[in-house]
Amino acid sequence: MRIGILSPYPNGSSKSGIADYTVALLSNIPREYDDDIVVFADRGPGDEQTQTPPRVTVRRCWNAGWRAPLQIVRALFTADVEALHVEYDIYLFGGVVSALTIPLALIVLRLLRRVHVTVTLHGVVPRAAITPELLRENGLTFPFSILGKIGFTVLFRLFALAANRVIALETALAHSLIADYGFRHDRIFVIPCPPLVKAAIPIAQIEAPPTEASRSLLYFGFASYYKGLPELIDAFVIAKQRIPDLQLTIVAGRHPRLRGSAAYEAHYRRLEEQAASAGIVMLDFLDAQRLSALIASCAALVLPYTRMYGASGPLATAIAARKPVLVSTAVYFDGADPAQVFAPDAQSCADAIVAFFTTYRERLQAHARALVARRNPAVIATVNHAIRRGDAPIEIGSLLPGTLVREGDLTLR
Repeated sequence: MRIGILSPYPNGSSKSGIADYTVALLSNIPREYDDDIVVFADRGPGDEQTQTPPRVTVRRCWNAGWRAPLQIVRALFTADVEALHVEYDIYLFGGVVSALTIPLALIVLRLLRRVHVTVTLHGVVPRAAITPELLRENGLTFPFSILGKIGFTVLFRLFALAANRVIALETALAHSLIADYGFRHDRIFVIPCPPLVKAAIPIAQIEAPPTEASRSLLYFGFASYYKGLPELIDAFVIAKQRIPDLQLTIVAGRHPRLRGSAAYEAHYRRLEEQAASAGIVMLDFLDAQRLSALIASCAALVLPYTRMYGASGPLATAIAARKPVLVSTAVYFDGADPAQVFAPDAQSCADAIVAFFTTYRERLQAHARALVARRNPAVIATVNHAIRRGDAPIEIGSLLPGTLVREGDLTLR
């Protein structure tokens, strides 16, 4: 079978972690599949087509922006593919117009060319989360949240029409698609993100355990409004009263979509000032080698998000690195240990930090090792590939179309 995959790919213009996710899946497809795969990827330096891994061709054909849907449509309608797998996030291909145009193009492709379409929705916005605050954070100027709800409803319902099958990365996201946007249960699969690190980060290095005396914590990711960084800084101040040698490093790059706006830059400066006054090291973007060294040396990662609209790339990296990670209840995380979860406020975060170092450190270290073992990349890649091919039934364990597949089901049998 000839299969197309629409996704960013490493060394393209996109900075999305979906590029590394796509590589992880393609690199682990079992050898018994002899399909030819074409990745319709974002343009970047180098040749228009590149070969990587075996039987995979990368065709760089689009740039994020309002032209992206036209470029993608031209590439897809001139390609001879029997199945298409779309890795989709709302702002992955451009702004609002691009977000809405992509599913319309998929509907036409599915009807005219009889292509089997699978969509992995990396971001799902529950209707209850659509507020004026969310719209402002995402650069939208709708005056009332009802308009935002209409926009997101149209977007996701278009995907319900466009896709033969849909993959969500966490169970909560699948339930939102069914309850909020009318997706059919029998077309949705929940398959977690595989343990994921950038190719440039040496996994052996970040797996190295820190010394038991280490009291260092790490946050990394974009400095988005909803990431809970003010709460994390306040939590550090509270926790340090009980753990005097506690250390925290925040690696928080400016969000590419918000960078440059006056309100956002003022927000970022306030974070820098707040961190400095608390004795926290705050850094902007780091290259993979320096980030890997920080991951290796920390005792745990902290993700204090106050809201969340999709699966977390830093969480996937923490799992791959076998690192304990403390997460707020806003983080979609199948398989979390109750000891690593806290309410998204400063006091609860501080309590979780103190409890980790005084009570739960060994327990959460063991849980981190078990968690990465349960998210076997070969099994995850196999299930993804069977779904994108349209195989039915999927002959892995007892998985059948429509099963809400949780991470515990994805062990080798």
